[in-house]
Amino acid sequence: MYCPIENKVVGETISKLRLHRNKKAREIANYLELSESAYTKYERGESAITIPFINKIAMFFDIHPIELIQYTSENIIENIHNAGITSQPNERLTNFTREIIELMVKLIEFKDKQIEQGNLQITSLIEIIRANSVKRTMSVYQEQSL
Repeated sequence: MYCPIENKVVGETISKLRLHRNKKAREIANYLELSESAYTKYERGESAITIPFINKIAMFFDIHPIELIQYTSENIIENIHNAGITSQPNERLTNFTREIIELMVKLIEFKDKQIEQGNLQITSLIEIIRANSVKRTMSVYQEQSL
């Protein structure tokens, strides 16, 4: 089911998380390579929040991107406290995310190799079929000539 991202709610969540982590808007804006005013528009819900933006913010805070959209702004601080998330980065989550991405890349590379091998087999079979077709055509032609 499609669920649109609520700019205002997610923006408030990001703002509260930033304040809880004692981060300045300027610090996050620099990380995102945005001006501070452009960044704060996201926090106020004035700019459209995209999945890539959520991923970058999650990487900055070292949390899972879902945490930014599944919680409402009213309970984000409670969820942070309950989960034991502190202002220190969660290195295990970052490492786990990297491992998942590396595994996905390997899986895609493996799939691509399988497809390439399958295409080579199909090409070989087509060549065999064509060769047999030419042989049959020549055989029929020779029989008609006799």
